[in-house]
Amino acid sequence: MNDKNVDIFKNKPVMDPKKRIKQLEKTIKALDISFHITGNDCVDPFTGEVILDNEYDALKTELLKLNPNSKIFKTVTAASSKTIKNKIVHDPPMTSINKCNGSEDEKKEILGKWLGDCRKMDKNESEQKYLPTWLGKFFTMSYKHDGLALSCEYEKGELKRVGLRSKSGVDGEDVTDKVKYIAGIPQTLKQPITCKIRGEVETSISTFEKVNATLSEKDQKANPRAYTAGSMNRKTAEKMKDRGLRFTAYNV
Repeated sequence: MNDKNVDIFKNKPVMDPKKRIKQLEKTIKALDISFHITGNDCVDPFTGEVILDNEYDALKTELLKLNPNSKIFKTVTAASSKTIKNKIVHDPPMTSINKCNGSEDEKKEILGKWLGDCRKMDKNESEQKYLPTWLGKFFTMSYKHDGLALSCEYEKGELKRVGLRSKSGVDGEDVTDKVKYIAGIPQTLKQPITCKIRGEVETSISTFEKVNATLSEKDQKANPRAYTAGSMNRKTAEKMKDRGLRFTAYNV
């Protein structure tokens, strides 16, 4: 993927700022609903074009410059939670990862500030208890898992509740009844412990290509992330039986 911001409207005449703000807000909201709730392909509501990650980031960057106080930035996503009926509360909240976009110099500046903030925390005695012992010695880096964030709650080793991360990060859709066909989520742990295990529901590229090819054209998805979201949006666990989803844990 090209990591440079893309102006997908660069060939269009300059729009009145107020009209452009409304257009951006409507576009971002529609994309967030597709990405976080329905699992449909992320399509621009005005052009009908599929929007890539870097293009989505460019839209939010443009809106931030035009209207930093937009309601779009008041929550993790602009998606409406009205479609979510049953919720569970996440404590602590399930937050998202901040993005680092722009030119190479802008990215280095953002990363440098983040590293500086980490160093300050390392020197603050009141925050020492929240930091790993190795902070200040080295950092690690890994690829981002591109799926749906999920929290599994166990009591005395038994799976009790499973919830998706919502737009607020505080509560999320209860999907406990849907996860029995997701690989990597045991109903019972080997030890009778009480804990919360957080991670990502995702689909491997090979599984996505294999299963997606068997679907009708209208049901096919553009990428594994959209396929995973669409699978989780199915009404019953039985309808998820052969979707090939898996859970990768990253936090206990």
